[in-house]
Amino acid sequence: MSDKMDMRISGSSTMPGGEYGKVSISGAGKIQGNVKCESLHCSGSAKVQGDAVAEEMHCSGSVRIEGSVVCTGELASSGSMACQGDVKTERMRCSGSFQGEGKLEGGELSLSGALRVGGDVHCRSLRSSGVCRVGGGVEAETVELSGATEIGGLLNAESVTISAGGKSEIGDIGCASIRVRQDQPGRFWDRVFSGHRKSMGLVTGTIEGDTVELEFTQADVVRGKQVVIGEGCIIRRVEYTESCQAEEGTVEELVQV
Repeated sequence: MSDKMDMRISGSSTMPGGEYGKVSISGAGKIQGNVKCESLHCSGSAKVQGDAVAEEMHCSGSVRIEGSVVCTGELASSGSMACQGDVKTERMRCSGSFQGEGKLEGGELSLSGALRVGGDVHCRSLRSSGVCRVGGGVEAETVELSGATEIGGLLNAESVTISAGGKSEIGDIGCASIRVRQDQPGRFWDRVFSGHRKSMGLVTGTIEGDTVELEFTQADVVRGKQVVIGEGCIIRRVEYTESCQAEEGTVEELVQV
């Protein structure tokens, strides 16, 4: 059992930074300085004027951290959370909004809300069905994207799966395998006939991978061992070493190397 004092704010209060057991804020709370605790739960409005270190963080209200965040367990945001520094967490679940101005390092990242990161993202897995905006690059083992995605730099992963029903703009992609697939039939064709076709699919510069399967993708160059270019693609140049299948009219230049 922890011998550290708990912090509970249910009204409006300002507390000093330091080490605590459980920190719970359901009103309007301000922590002056760095805080280290077992858990940080906020269902109200909170501001930390420094770094925040905790075993777990749950936010269903509004939290602003003016330093960095280290969460050794799960960081969950169903409200609004913002961090001016770097973020490191073992697991992140975001069904609300999370904004970090630095880099994000994590194990499992699961997003159904809105995530915005100013720097790079390093993680084991990234699954996003919401809005994901990354100013830098993304490095992961597995990536699954089905919402709206913007990645300014390189997406580097072992396995990449992207739904063509959302809009993904990615600088470049390097991977072992990538599959850009058509959305669910009903939803996909509804959007096409509604005149939103140009807002869908993947737009990128270069794709390099061993196994490449693409639909509704615009790219300058695609390089791979086994390449399949399906419907809706606009590819300037494809370079392949083993095999390539391409729908008519989807590739401007096809080269076996």
